[in-house]
Amino acid sequence: TLFGKNASAGVINIVSKPIQQGVERYVDLSFADGRERRLRAGISGELSQGVAASLNLMSAEWDGNVDNKYLNRKVNGYDRQGGRVKFEIATGKDAKLTLIGDYTKGDDTGVRGPFVRGGAAQLAMIAPIVAGPENREVSTDVNERVNDKNTGLSAQLDWKWGGNAMTWISAWREWKNTQFQDIDGTAPVPQSNQIAQLSDRGDLKSKVFSQELRLASPKGAFFDYVLGAYYMNNQTDETYRRDVVRCNGTLPALANGLTPCAALLNDFGRAEYGTESKSASLFGEGVFNFSKDLRGVLGLRYTEDELTYYHSRVSTAAAAIPGVQPNRPYATATTKEHGTSGRIGPQFDLTPNVGVYATFSKGYKGPAYNAFFNMQPNQEVALAPEKSDSFELGLKSTLLDNRMRFNVAIFDAKYKGYQANFPDLVGGVVVTRFINAGDVSTKGAEIDMEAKLSKQFTVSAALAKTKARVDRFNCPAGATCLPSGIPLPSAPDKKAVVRANWWTNVGNGLRLDMGADYTYSSAIQFDLSTSTNTIQPSYGIFNANVSLGNPSAGWRVSVIGKNLD
Repeated sequence: TLFGKNASAGVINIVSKPIQQGVERYVDLSFADGRERRLRAGISGELSQGVAASLNLMSAEWDGNVDNKYLNRKVNGYDRQGGRVKFEIATGKDAKLTLIGDYTKGDDTGVRGPFVRGGAAQLAMIAPIVAGPENREVSTDVNERVNDKNTGLSAQLDWKWGGNAMTWISAWREWKNTQFQDIDGTAPVPQSNQIAQLSDRGDLKSKVFSQELRLASPKGAFFDYVLGAYYMNNQTDETYRRDVVRCNGTLPALANGLTPCAALLNDFGRAEYGTESKSASLFGEGVFNFSKDLRGVLGLRYTEDELTYYHSRVSTAAAAIPGVQPNRPYATATTKEHGTSGRIGPQFDLTPNVGVYATFSKGYKGPAYNAFFNMQPNQEVALAPEKSDSFELGLKSTLLDNRMRFNVAIFDAKYKGYQANFPDLVGGVVVTRFINAGDVSTKGAEIDMEAKLSKQFTVSAALAKTKARVDRFNCPAGATCLPSGIPLPSAPDKKAVVRANWWTNVGNGLRLDMGADYTYSSAIQFDLSTSTNTIQPSYGIFNANVSLGNPSAGWRVSVIGKNLD
């Protein structure tokens, strides 16, 4: 209800800590194997009467954990820097203005994983690298990398008006991204007829502007409410070029089965495409306080979406070649949709510290166009909105004089017109189609608890059992159809975690902390497909840490071990 059209499955709401009185400073420096280095630092406090500010900086580097044997360098690493500045300004007795600006840049190396398995030609092209689950080597002739820049500005004005709380938020964000990819994943040693060499460069720029106005009633009346209006404009533009090197005639086959090229053909395709999304909505949610222990929640949001795409492509080849479709003249189209979302349900306090609730929610995710490099005229149809119906029943409790927290949730959600990426083989190249995949559902139960067994010893645990499945797959024309009943991506049937932390004072103001956690996950399918290449078998991960510090002096040194088992 309160978070908009893309919150059809819920949201994680992250709120930064308000600036405290006095001066606060911190430095967090870490080193890990693989030459990983991270630095975070910040300072906050009052600049003058009614004006407070904070500054946070970060830097992180990692060489990577994959060796590119052809280029003789480490890949799959990163180099990132960024900063965030925040001002809180008291503009009156009952008003405050918050200004935030942030900037991050990143240079990541490598956007593909090593071969676990492959066809005969692929295996011959990467030799002497041996494909397998433990392989951490690649052989590509393209310096694969991703360059990222992310900038954001926001202004939030909060003020009191007749006992009500008013909030106005204006925000702007820009994202620039450049990717260099080796699509075939091999190096020409020599160029063979079996595998064409495909290299890509994509330059993307996205800008988002949003406005939100909210009115919240005073607390404590029979009816508490929040009313608001929201507007967003998102403009995304991309230029994508693919170069293709292939055989023009062949030579006799080599001993490894590859057929070398007698001469080479060099072609390319270049596409320009993008979308503009405009979304406006009105929303409201109220809590009916029927009694001290019984409440009812009712929320409703109405959204109108307008989405436009454009696309054009030029190619040096008159007909389709591996990975590149022929010329396509400039095309554009617009779609408009509207949707209603919201929730309703009771909340009842069994005791002051134990509450139960039941909720029925309707979700809405707006329309989409699958604008991409090889887009064809028959792919101009807009994706319909994704809609969901969800039931949830739960209990939240704080027990044993606030020494234990115990929560349970049972849920059942059904999605119509599920929008998902679907990998498909087109012209010998795996492409990702964004489609209305059909009807899917997810149901299950979650339990989480935390117990303070003593002043120094805390344990926590969580368990989730989920059945997330494709109930009916909507097979695109010309695609490989998927059977019903396959798992949804990134949704293991079972997941559990247990954590423990113990501390003790060791004298001279020093404190020793020891912690450990174990996470278990059943098998995960990372793609909307039946490919065994994208299945992660069940696994368990054990982490542990030991820290020694002086809380009053404000320092701590930690030794951290991850993936120990």
